[in-house]
Amino acid sequence: MIRYNRLYACITILLVMATCVVVADAQQRAQWPPPAAHEIYEQPADEKAVDGDVPSIPNRFLDRARGYEQALALQQATGADIFLYVKHNSPPGARGLCNWWENRGMKAGNIQRMLRDYIKVQLTLPSDRETREIAEQFRLWEGPTVVIIQAGGLRRSINVFDWPGGRPELKSPEALEELIRENSSARYQEAQR
Repeated sequence: MIRYNRLYACITILLVMATCVVVADAQQRAQWPPPAAHEIYEQPADEKAVDGDVPSIPNRFLDRARGYEQALALQQATGADIFLYVKHNSPPGARGLCNWWENRGMKAGNIQRMLRDYIKVQLTLPSDRETREIAEQFRLWEGPTVVIIQAGGLRRSINVFDWPGGRPELKSPEALEELIRENSSARYQEAQR
């Protein structure tokens, strides 16, 4: 009987120790989350003007309603177009299309180079009330929504997928680059030449 009690005590101690290790690992991961997909290759930039200089365009995506408001202010100061991406986390089909667009479309080298000159904003849905209200202004709710907001206020939607036979097919990086340029203001079309 004493052997079983000691064996039970040893097993209990080992289980408690293993649980502590798992909890400590989870706490460490919560403090140091991995970067989002669009932040992996981007460097942070200084967004503030110095002594009346024009502020620089940040390399990272601005996020949520607050980021959109910052982008509008930056657009006023720089005259740059806004590249708005509305990411849908539900339903699963929309989430899959958004992941496909992020991993294959936005990570293409020509698209990353091109987006350096745009003020980038990401609205992730579902989200807080303010972010939903901004997303509702665009009235586009299927899959990844990409909108170019020109400095003059003109909004142009871009379809990043073709649907041959009712099945999604991501457009080529070259076709996406052309679509983004032709829906942007004249400043970006001149940069192409």
